[in-house]
Amino acid sequence: MPSDAASLAAAVAAGSLVVSWLRVPERVPASAGTDPFGAGLLAVGFVSGTALARWLPAAPSGARTHRLGGAPDARVRRTLPRRHRGRNVARSSIRRRRSEHDMAATALPPSGDLPGSGPSGTGPGGRPAAKTCDARGMVEIHRMYRATFGEAPSLVEGVTEGDAPHADTVGDHLSMLSVSLHAHHEFEDEHLWDTLEDRAPACTTHVERMKEQHAVMLVHLNELDAALPSWRRSGRATDAAPVLAALGGVNDALAVHLPDEEDNIVPVMETVLTQKEVDAASVHGRQATPKGKTWAQLGAILAAQPDGGDAWLRFHLPPPVRAVWRLVGRRAYVRNRAELVGRS
Repeated sequence: MPSDAASLAAAVAAGSLVVSWLRVPERVPASAGTDPFGAGLLAVGFVSGTALARWLPAAPSGARTHRLGGAPDARVRRTLPRRHRGRNVARSSIRRRRSEHDMAATALPPSGDLPGSGPSGTGPGGRPAAKTCDARGMVEIHRMYRATFGEAPSLVEGVTEGDAPHADTVGDHLSMLSVSLHAHHEFEDEHLWDTLEDRAPACTTHVERMKEQHAVMLVHLNELDAALPSWRRSGRATDAAPVLAALGGVNDALAVHLPDEEDNIVPVMETVLTQKEVDAASVHGRQATPKGKTWAQLGAILAAQPDGGDAWLRFHLPPPVRAVWRLVGRRAYVRNRAELVGRS
């Protein structure tokens, strides 16, 4: 029928758009001005404080080798000694590149401490230090971890004794969450902590506490990873018991870690990191997202936001991709939710 043909054509067009937007493009010269670290559908980290102004193709795979404090682009060159600046970059052109969402980092004194003599997150006289980036993504992804791990025990308990297919569905979902949290902490451990200690020495005590909390979390996540395969195969309560115990440990650890990080780390990040450095976390998370889990991951992030994700969608995704989410992604997410609670 004509209507069926039109629907098929629309679906093909939407799918082609997503594929082209998510594809890994050819590596382009740095002079082209493309910022690969904030581009693409940012799964797991998903968020970028400047995503609204960066609707670009997905980042090249080489982006994973990015290190915080690495080679600067023109937006941060003004904070570095002249020998590090590009030969033909005039100061006036650098100033013109500033914008509301993508600003140059505040120059740090030789000590590496925050500008001024106040504690971390403050400037001279105790006033708030200048904001150098938007790290709201940390809080947004934390909401997803609270919600999804929080409901996980009830999902496990909702599996009927011996229902292996249902257990496998729920176990697959829990495995996705574990991979996501592993990747989130991996990025912080490998790229964030040393940078914060170098640039904000007053934050060292908080950073050391974060490392300890990550170590505790890792124990419980590893227990979860080890317990899931047996339960996914059998669906039996005896195999579910260690899964539930591990989830209890993860949730207890999250209850301590997430608010601590939001209160004592995120504010410092927003005064000593560049937007590019913050956005690198999103790329790391996107690369860690299991194949076929993009819509489930995105749906979980949206569902965890206070307004159901409407503001998140408008801020982080361009109109064409928002349309694809509404036409394709949301249906896939709703279908997966039904399978998780056993209503498929």
